[in-house]
Amino acid sequence: AGVAGIIGVIAKLKHGTPMILTEHGVYYRERMLDLVNQPLEDDMATKIFWTNFFKALVKLNYNYSEVIYPVCEFNRRWEYGLTGNGKSIEVIYNGVDNSRFRPASTPPSEENPTVVAVIRIDRFKDPLTLISAMKYVRDEIPNVRCLIYGPAPDEEYARLVAEHTEKKNLSDTVYFMGYTKKPEEAYVKGHVGVMSSLSEGFPFALIEAMSCGLPIVATDVGGMREALGDVGILVPPRSPRSMADAIIKLLRNKTLREELGKAARQRVLDKFDFENVAKEYRRIYYEYGEKNT
Repeated sequence: AGVAGIIGVIAKLKHGTPMILTEHGVYYRERMLDLVNQPLEDDMATKIFWTNFFKALVKLNYNYSEVIYPVCEFNRRWEYGLTGNGKSIEVIYNGVDNSRFRPASTPPSEENPTVVAVIRIDRFKDPLTLISAMKYVRDEIPNVRCLIYGPAPDEEYARLVAEHTEKKNLSDTVYFMGYTKKPEEAYVKGHVGVMSSLSEGFPFALIEAMSCGLPIVATDVGGMREALGDVGILVPPRSPRSMADAIIKLLRNKTLREELGKAARQRVLDKFDFENVAKEYRRIYYEYGEKNT
């Protein structure tokens, strides 16, 4: 519902083309988080301008949409509050290819307890909390390791993360593996999957890891609770101690890991199958296409 949506608005005004809008993350909410994270010395008048600009932009997109399809109820509540005009808002969850993302034929060795995180190195994904948590985990499980896969689009923040890792003396515990085109191979290297985000919509990385049969520790933000249900452990954001306790609990209990991993996989098969999601979007596109002919 940002600048890109203006293309749809123009198409509707010029040609009457129906505009269907969906948001992975709520654009307005994420822009507000961006502004909050700006230095305090930034001009307040500038922040007020951008706040009003983003709200107007989002409302324009919402107003010209036939219908809004968020990817989770969390997003829906935000969108409902911003539309204020009785717009139809219906949830369609993201889906995952469960034939690609599936448990490994051979589980990883128990010799090296491994935590895996497939996340961007940016402020929203909050790798700093995960790294701080790993300090507590290593105190309890000395041979633990943490593999973090993902790009680092913000060089300044990436340096901060690297410095934080060195400051915690975790260079031999936390490994930055970089971007991978095959996340399905990354997930199955771990005994526990972790997501430390401050903000989420309905993250693909979470349901991909679940589909691979990983027991999950995730922060209770956005649509995480809707995705995970009762087949993983939710912890507060920015709480390294809580995250560490959950990771330790899973690493020390193989039976619990296996139970949660199997349940996570089954939850994806039941609720977040890619083919079912694709069919639903096809139905919607055809329905509105026929209305426009």
